[in-house]
Amino acid sequence: MEPLASAAPLGLLWFVVVTVVGLGLLASGRGSLFGLDGETACAVDPGLQAGEVLVDRATSGVSTMATGTRFCTGDPSGAQMIWQALTTFPGFVLAVGALVMVWRMVRVADRRGVYTLDVARGLRSLGWWLLVGAVLAPTVQDLANAQLLGTLSVGYFYTFRLPDISPAVVLTGLGLITLTRVMRNAVRMREDLEGLV
Repeated sequence: MEPLASAAPLGLLWFVVVTVVGLGLLASGRGSLFGLDGETACAVDPGLQAGEVLVDRATSGVSTMATGTRFCTGDPSGAQMIWQALTTFPGFVLAVGALVMVWRMVRVADRRGVYTLDVARGLRSLGWWLLVGAVLAPTVQDLANAQLLGTLSVGYFYTFRLPDISPAVVLTGLGLITLTRVMRNAVRMREDLEGLV
């Protein structure tokens, strides 16, 4: 567990460094964090077709179509900035939360051993976090984009569509939940063996 135990805090440290640097750039007016730069707010309407683009760069028989139209304002209100942040922030929370959970689970496994109920609980929590977050984060981001788009365009009506859910994250969450059952059985077997010895 030692290589993983030392790598998890390093990953968390990188997330903190990137966030602090992003906030510093945001405060100095040289960058943005979660789409917030204080100057613009943009939303994409995935239903609007922008028309043919870069036709001269396409090879013979290939047509190019831009899907989605970007609406931006140079003077965003506070509500627009909040909606703008919510178009990216839930994905960040999902990633950081998963990293923190892995770090805590690795620390427990390093101290008490891998085959303990605490590690099994950590696996189950991480699995549910990934499973629910894989659905919830893109849904919140799409809803925030729709709310922002409603403030930036006239006559926009939101129609629900399935968000871009990552199958890999969903399958990882389901796999961890299944692995939890295996771990619980392993813990019981270990306790039985210790009772016999």
